[in-house]
Amino acid sequence: MLGANTDPYQPIEHHYRLTRELLTVMLAHRHPVGLITKSAMILRDLDLLTELAREGLCQVMVSVTTLNETLRRQLEPRASTGVGRIKVIERLAKAGVPVGVLAAPMIPRLNEPELEQIIKAAVDAGAGCADYILLRLPHELTTLFCDWLDTHYPGQKEAILN
Repeated sequence: MLGANTDPYQPIEHHYRLTRELLTVMLAHRHPVGLITKSAMILRDLDLLTELAREGLCQVMVSVTTLNETLRRQLEPRASTGVGRIKVIERLAKAGVPVGVLAAPMIPRLNEPELEQIIKAAVDAGAGCADYILLRLPHELTTLFCDWLDTHYPGQKEAILN
């Protein structure tokens, strides 16, 4: 699974094209691959993904955190927009690539109320499956996230975290 811990389509991928090379190797050896991404850059590799899909060798999950652009800019300022990610789902589905939506992370009271809207938009775009992940805060990120909440959602930290 590419993207389980970090997105395989980081900005540096424009230069190094490592994910594309990995997909090329997977196709050459008929090895199955799954990808999770938040990036529209995956469409650059649509040719390889389509070939892998024809062989039944790939599955893509597009992670959508929010369709609210203001919240997206606060949570994920360098990621593709939520609407852009829904369009990625549509393009992949139309190309015959098995694609689903991963609503993640779902943060109570912040983006969690959007869960049904995200899933509906993704299914309407062609997603064949849906999943979600609730926010999990590793100890080392707790302070950073709490500071972020204090900055962007003053007075709401306790309600969001409990």
